[in-house]
Amino acid sequence: MKGIKNKIGWFFGLLATISGLWFFLIKEDQNDYLKLLVFSKTEGFRHSSIEEGQKMLQNLADQNGFEVLFSEEAEVFNEKILADVNVIVFLNTTGDILDVAQQLELQRFIQAGGGFVGIHSATDTEYKWPYYNQLVGAYFESHPEPAEATINVLNRDHLSTHHLSQNWVHTDEWYNYRAIHPDINVLMEVNEATYQGGKNGPNHPISWYRDFDGGRMWYTGLGHTEESYIEPLFIEHVWGGIQYAAGPMQRIDYRKSNTVPEENRFDIEVLDENLNEPMELEVLPNGMLFLFKDMVRSCYMIGFPSKPVSYINSRCVLILKMVYWVVALDPQVKENKQIYFFRSHPIDSMQIISSFTMDADYRSIDIKSEQILLTIPRKGWNAVMQQVPWSLVRIRCFT
Repeated sequence: MKGIKNKIGWFFGLLATISGLWFFLIKEDQNDYLKLLVFSKTEGFRHSSIEEGQKMLQNLADQNGFEVLFSEEAEVFNEKILADVNVIVFLNTTGDILDVAQQLELQRFIQAGGGFVGIHSATDTEYKWPYYNQLVGAYFESHPEPAEATINVLNRDHLSTHHLSQNWVHTDEWYNYRAIHPDINVLMEVNEATYQGGKNGPNHPISWYRDFDGGRMWYTGLGHTEESYIEPLFIEHVWGGIQYAAGPMQRIDYRKSNTVPEENRFDIEVLDENLNEPMELEVLPNGMLFLFKDMVRSCYMIGFPSKPVSYINSRCVLILKMVYWVVALDPQVKENKQIYFFRSHPIDSMQIISSFTMDADYRSIDIKSEQILLTIPRKGWNAVMQQVPWSLVRIRCFT
């Protein structure tokens, strides 16, 4: 009996250890997937509380084990930087602070699953961009002088309000809003009867959230004063908003973004036209294009910004008498200079997959380097077109 009790005790001890380790791993994993970009660029009024807000957010990062990036340079709005960010915080931004390309990057970030947090004058930003109005939820209209007022907390189940009492007395600059989006979920309202200058009526929103365009947004109208950023209730309010905006604490996925740049953002140069049967195209490491212009005897090398250079190798065409079907570059083409062709055999009635070696600048092919990797008997044109497992051939031989 004593042995059984020892085994039971050992089992529960092991279970407790595993549970503790599992909790630790989950916590670490979550923290690994939380990274903030705090953006505080201003083109209008600049709040003296921005620096206090930055200190508060850095303290939250230190206490909760996540990374935070501070910037006032709009160039940070690019996929290379934003791909590692969970949440973008607009900390008292004002005016038109993003150009068209940067606006597009913010939109793509949201669609990829990113979170947005707006603090106070984030609503005094980007008035000419309709998408931003939907993202932030409203625009600033006016405000009276800072004053003490009572906030009615409508939803105390949210991460950003669960710690608050139903009525919160707070001193701030109380924004009046316009263009309030009907789909926002209001968390708190400021009671206009408790201060002078309110213009939004009995339902005056001051904090809200919603899921939007693949991501999440959260906004608070509080945060004008420097004192707000050392007030525990406000700090917990913002921290809850960040956690909501971060969602599942996972890296964003740009494959979910469906926004593409507008055509007028590009300079278009025609490299070739009147293509007979454009079959295949590969982009070489030097930026040039390898193009099958038509099915028989036309493989072109095209460089930017020049016009077509001519056939990549006339001997490649004349000696092998190729009918080109598929071309693919080796995944390690920079190291091995290998290119693959699926083509007709010059003599026998079959299709073959061969590898060739290109020269160092990718401008010609060494015909003698051919290695035949696979042969497929040809039973006639239609039979081959119908029977060759195209995707399977590419996967097995080219990747």
